[in-house]
Amino acid sequence: MYTVSELIILARAYLAAKPEISVTRLGVRAAGTDRLFHRLFAGHGCSSGSLERASLWFRQNWPAEIPWPQGIPPRKSDC
Repeated sequence: MYTVSELIILARAYLAAKPEISVTRLGVRAAGTDRLFHRLFAGHGCSSGSLERASLWFRQNWPAEIPWPQGIPPRKSDC
């Protein structure tokens, strides 16, 4: 599972490469909640369930044409 900081980096990189996707839509796709990234970008936290769902979604759905952000390991499994 990614940290909140790592998830923010992933979301910003994804949104920058996919301008047709809104912050709200990304939250719905990644974690089933429209407020997730609004909250994280504002400096608030989220539940561990949302963090885990979004982490898994990014690992499974990262587009091949978007470079993976440096400094964040593309984790294949979590403990």
